[in-house]
Amino acid sequence: ADAIPSSPGEEVLLPGTDGHLRILSANGQLLADWPVSSGALTCAAAGTNSTGETRILTGGVDGVLYAFEPNGTSAGTISPLSAPSFLTHVVVGNFDGQGGDEIMLFFSIASLNQMVDCFDLDALDGSRPSFWNATSFLQNNLLDLGYLRTSPFAYDMDGDGKDEVVGPWGILRPEEAW
Repeated sequence: ADAIPSSPGEEVLLPGTDGHLRILSANGQLLADWPVSSGALTCAAAGTNSTGETRILTGGVDGVLYAFEPNGTSAGTISPLSAPSFLTHVVVGNFDGQGGDEIMLFFSIASLNQMVDCFDLDALDGSRPSFWNATSFLQNNLLDLGYLRTSPFAYDMDGDGKDEVVGPWGILRPEEAW
């Protein structure tokens, strides 16, 4: 991920079971070690908002998605549910092809591990992008999104200028899904 623009190359984001997010440079040097949560972190990603600012995202067993600026300053949090949840994957992409990135957040509640929601990286207040017509998270729409499965990722696989979410279950086009 290009998490720290001042660092050459792309960085590796390492969510830790100790609640720390570590960031390694392209050559393996430790650039940051941020205490984030009292629980284990399970996912991390970086994206760009519509003004070009990088945001580093991480979350885990406490069900909160934490956002940071590249210098480690908090940029906000998103809690997809008031009930306890477990964040399994965070995927950042420009799903509508306009402005900045959006966040696809995959999470579990107890044994239900097939939940997904979409949030706007610009707002970081839990608001959903205009193309996401769902009024809450979606449950049991996608298969095999469990904790130990292959991580989904985003890229523009059809060349239309809009990222798709790709995983072992297939292709999700968030801007056309609902």
